[in-house]
Amino acid sequence: GSAQGRTDAPLGISGSRLDPLESYQFSVTFGTGTGQFVAYATEVSGLDFERDYIEHKYVNQQYQAITQMIPGRIKWQPVTLKRLLTTDTAMWDWFMDHEGPSVNTGSYSPKKYAAARLPVTIVAYTRNFTEAIRWELSNAWPSKIGGPSFDSKSGDFSFEEVTLVFESITRTATAGSGSTESVTFTRISGG
Repeated sequence: GSAQGRTDAPLGISGSRLDPLESYQFSVTFGTGTGQFVAYATEVSGLDFERDYIEHKYVNQQYQAITQMIPGRIKWQPVTLKRLLTTDTAMWDWFMDHEGPSVNTGSYSPKKYAAARLPVTIVAYTRNFTEAIRWELSNAWPSKIGGPSFDSKSGDFSFEEVTLVFESITRTATAGSGSTESVTFTRISGG
């Protein structure tokens, strides 16, 4: 190969130095337009991705046993938000939207699953508070709210945890030059 081929950065990684992002500079927004709300999370976890693999075993023409590792589907886990417990009911109301009015009135009402699915945007910022990376979860809804543990001997704040499930995720990174790189993963059911 040529000298240029030997010095190229692997996988298209640029040679320019990028400062690492700080974990406390982030925001979480739920919904869009007039129905939009912000639940001030102290911690977000579960932005984990994993690719399944398929072992393809065969014997070649020289009678050698070969195992070929083939990339499979990408999967992800629910996202968990940890937030300070306050009297704000936005998260609880969103959770209860799946039940419809029957919870409060005692009368039957069709469930509002479609209306309760919202886009959720998680944004990480650079040191000077400009947007660096954005994760957009589509059709997200809270599958679990973990209440606080109360302890009269403690002086700590109370926290609640909210688990969000979603149908697809888009990760967009904004480079310093203003260009963007965007990757979307969609959950596919079946096999």
